[in-house]
Amino acid sequence: MKRSQAMVDRRIKAAEDLGVPAFLAGATEHAFDLTVCEYADFRGWKLTYHTHDSRKSEAGFPDRVFLHEGWGRIIFLELKDMIRLLTPDQVRWMTGLVRARQECAVVRPCDWEEIERFLSSPSERLTSPAYKCAWPNVRELDLLQRRKRNARKPHPPNAV
Repeated sequence: MKRSQAMVDRRIKAAEDLGVPAFLAGATEHAFDLTVCEYADFRGWKLTYHTHDSRKSEAGFPDRVFLHEGWGRIIFLELKDMIRLLTPDQVRWMTGLVRARQECAVVRPCDWEEIERFLSSPSERLTSPAYKCAWPNVRELDLLQRRKRNARKPHPPNAV
């Protein structure tokens, strides 16, 4: 029992060092998901979709899809804890959504202020000085993916 408490304490300390809000420090991905859903509901995002058994679904599809009927907006969120990375299938989905000009983001507990802005009304979002449009992390992942693909291509022999 002492060991697991020590692990929780280390997670909370690491989360605080990364700027995670106290109410999310040490939260599991499931607890983080519930918190985001509660906040989305509070902001008027009444329609949400979540695949409950991903083993029978398309690999990599984002964790949450929110639809706000009043604002006519749909957003896709991939929720991650502070440790886990995106899988190649998740990168493919998020990249495809960005290319299709859909609002999407990969979010972690340390992104709470950005999550609040992302789920706010269009007028609040646009007047916020710290607003980031569709977090660049998906675009950065796409660039990394392209660089890896290009690195695998054989280089033509040097012409002498």
